[in-house]
Amino acid sequence: HIKHLTVSTKANTSSTPNLPLQSLPWPVSIHAFAVDQLLIDRGARQHLIHQIQLSGQSAGQSIHIQQLHFSYKKVTVYSKGRIELQTPIPVNLAFNWHTVNNQSHIKGHGTLSGHLNLLQLEHHFQGPTDAVLSGQVLNLTNHPSLNLKGSWTRLPKFSETLAIGTGKIHINGQIQALNIRVKADTDIEQTTIPAEINVNLTSQRWSLDQLTLHSPQGLIRAKGHYTPSTQKW
Repeated sequence: HIKHLTVSTKANTSSTPNLPLQSLPWPVSIHAFAVDQLLIDRGARQHLIHQIQLSGQSAGQSIHIQQLHFSYKKVTVYSKGRIELQTPIPVNLAFNWHTVNNQSHIKGHGTLSGHLNLLQLEHHFQGPTDAVLSGQVLNLTNHPSLNLKGSWTRLPKFSETLAIGTGKIHINGQIQALNIRVKADTDIEQTTIPAEINVNLTSQRWSLDQLTLHSPQGLIRAKGHYTPSTQKW
């Protein structure tokens, strides 16, 4: 049982880390390993993970995780599965999580399979709305990128006159430069209006490249951008 552990890493790495992957010389069984607080220090950024609990066993190049439990910010995660100690590290994990946001209990479950260069994600959200998200997570250790598609049934009302119904989303690109496309039915003052949104996100600029509303009176289009550093549109 470890009360506090700090891990310092370089903020930017340009290549995949050289991990010492090899079979363990004998089977290892962990009944209960716990860390109360893990601080990951990346210089300008720090991440604090709480209540890490791990149990599992190894056999040759396979690590079987019976349970991995941790909390990060307001999210609690449980996971189990298998990891192989060979490049590019094959994994097969099942997970579930939950959080409380604005008095609403949000939870999800899914699977993550493949290897660190190409992971397949299948994920289901449950809460104020039911949603699914699936696709690929690429190059996890070196300039990670996403190619994910999802859909939902209906989002909670934004106000008495605005709600978003059934919709689809496509998330594509590197983490530092994501493109997000959304198609959804909006209900504005009890009138259903299909909407299309195309957004490009970077740390310096959020660009709304397309907002199109197909109203009964005709097309409504808008563009714009937001700068996070100045908090200005």
